[in-house]
Amino acid sequence: MDIFPKIYASLIIFCECIIVYYLFHLKQIDCKCSMNYKRNYILCFNIFLIFYSIILLFNNKLLAYFPIVGILLSVAAIINVIFTIQYVNELKKQNCNCSESVIRTLMYVLAIINAVTWALTVLILIFVLFHYSKYGNKKMTMSTKEMKKILNDIKKNNINKINKIKK
Repeated sequence: MDIFPKIYASLIIFCECIIVYYLFHLKQIDCKCSMNYKRNYILCFNIFLIFYSIILLFNNKLLAYFPIVGILLSVAAIINVIFTIQYVNELKKQNCNCSESVIRTLMYVLAIINAVTWALTVLILIFVLFHYSKYGNKKMTMSTKEMKKILNDIKKNNINKINKIKK
């Protein structure tokens, strides 16, 4: 039993619950400067992510049957990161005192960490795709027979045969 996914899912659930609590609290105190469509999106996404993480916590194999959910979740997560950064920046620009909180700062920090993670993921994906497009059709491994032939040719100092094998 792999414990890391369960710890990770529990951590996500905890953070998302704090964010949902904060966003509900802003509505309870009638914080007018915090009410907009970005808040609504962030709230709905985080509620969905809580349920998704609970499913992942108890049955991570179930999600393998629905790969489209992972793709849609990735797109929604990128939108959530963008909206969260914009939302917190807008609250700061408006000097919204009713929204000042450690949780607001936590939301911003988590969004920045997610943005960096997504950026690195995209860069790695681009690198892998570039590498595959350059070397994808070529044979990347050698058989034992080919390796022995190269070693024998090296022993005989016959470079021409080595070059023929490489081609």
